[in-house]
Amino acid sequence: YVPKEKILLGIPFYGYEWRVDSWSPYANTYPNTGVTASYQRVKKLLENQNLQIETGWNERALCPYIIYVKDDHINVVYYENPTSIEYKLEYVKQLDLAGIAIWALGYEGQDRDLWDVISKL
Repeated sequence: YVPKEKILLGIPFYGYEWRVDSWSPYANTYPNTGVTASYQRVKKLLENQNLQIETGWNERALCPYIIYVKDDHINVVYYENPTSIEYKLEYVKQLDLAGIAIWALGYEGQDRDLWDVISKL
């Protein structure tokens, strides 16, 4: 058993993207289509006015997702944002853990959104 003072919660600065078979956030994924989606990439997708995008929140995972169509393929991206990071930080506090570890530094690009939430810890 590891004492809680030695446990860090890993927090991703990225998400994951798959090609899927429907607009459902729980759609079936196509094999070998999963790729890492940096926070920077997700923000660019959200800003892209040429894409048909649906945004949502997964209550079970406490994280946002987007569904969009590109080249006639439906894609879903689950990712972290300031709100989801805040939930994870609250979990660290509730369990009185040693802190957090971030994977991977730099995936947030020049954006400070995620860091601003963490700086309040």
